Amino acid sequence: MGLNEIQPGRECQLATNGPELKESVIDLLQSLIKWSSKQMAIYSSFINIYCLAIRYKEILHSLFLFFLAGLCEIGGGYLIWLLLREDYGWIFGAFGGLVLFLYGVVPTFQKSYFHRIYAAYGGIFIVMALSWGFFFEGIIPDTFDILGTVVASIGIIIIFYCPRKPKDDKIGISSSA
Repeated sequence: MGLNEIQPGRECQLATNGPELKESVIDLLQSLIKWSSKQMAIYSSFINIYCLAIRYKEILHSLFLFFLAGLCEIGGGYLIWLLLREDYGWIFGAFGGLVLFLYGVVPTFQKSYFHRIYAAYGGIFIVMALSWGFFFEGIIPDTFDILGTVVASIGIIIIFYCPRKPKDDKIGISSSA
């Protein structure tokens, strides 16, 4: 049987995440046992690439949501800052309040528990607040700002992106993917 052929009478579809993905990969691998080891190695490599692609897609999606939430919080807070500290018009405060409301909505799209999302977001906020100061206010971060950002980034990775036990299926990045 060629590498491009599917076993007769056998249809395999891989799930996209979670325990279903693990089961569908195991099912597919079991159906491939009859094939030669060379064919098995080639197909298992493709499956590993597929699983990694799903994991990276989940990571990029969660980072996008963190970034969007950060823009909403910092941008909305900055608009209210302009109203109260720089005597800008009330429209800045009203729009800032709306953007801050959106900040409360965006994290609900994350695939994790509330406490993990907000703990990891605290680190994202540190990175984004210092970036905001650099890009919008021209303030260059000092050594301690950068050191704090590195420590916060390590915290984000540990809290949100380290795989958990399989029974804990509602995490940012699933260990079964």
